[in-house]
Order: sequence, then C-alpha cells, then structure tokens
Amino acid sequence: MLSLTRTTTRRFAVPQGKTIIVAAHRQPGPEASLHPHEAAVYLADMTLQMMKIARTQGLKPLEDLFELAYYEAYSAAHPVDVSPEDFEEWQALQPKPTLRRKR
Repeated sequence: MLSLTRTTTRRFAVPQGKTIIVAAHRQPGPEASLHPHEAAVYLADMTLQMMKIARTQGLKPLEDLFELAYYEAYSAAHPVDVSPEDFEEWQALQPKPTLRRKR
C-alpha cells in the first residue's frame, strides 16, 4: 500500500466517550513524485474503503460523498475514450431543457 503523507496522530475524546484518531499533515511526503494515474488509483481505493465504513456505521451523508469521490477517482484512473459518433448519439438521447414563462 502506498503511503502518501507523513503523519502524526493525536487522540481526542468525542461526546459518546469513544476515542478517534486524527492524522495531521506535517511535511510533504512522496505524493509529489506519484504519477497522476497512481494517485487516482490510490484515491479510488481509499474512498471506496471510507464509503464502506460510512455505510456500516449508518452515516448516509458521508457514504454518499465518498461514493461520489470514489466514482470521480475511478474515472480519473480509468478514462474512457468515446468516439465522436458515439458522443453525438449520446447527446441526441439527452432530454432537451424546457423553458417556462413566468406568470
């Protein structure tokens, strides 16, 4: 597994009496030397794991945000080339916006 940053950990008490660990960025790590594809693959993997954690804990808003971030990272890691003909066909299938007059 890649380690993108060097971190320190601190413990904070939360209202329910549980303890969470928060990682704080200290100095630049090796992420500057990562290829954009490698970074996107890593981010897709991490956001997928965070989405699963949010789902199991019943944190629906966070789950939705991590799901969106996962799809964005996955799309960046696995770009798809679309031919101009296919793009035109896709555009033709999109619903046309309708304008309504104010009364």
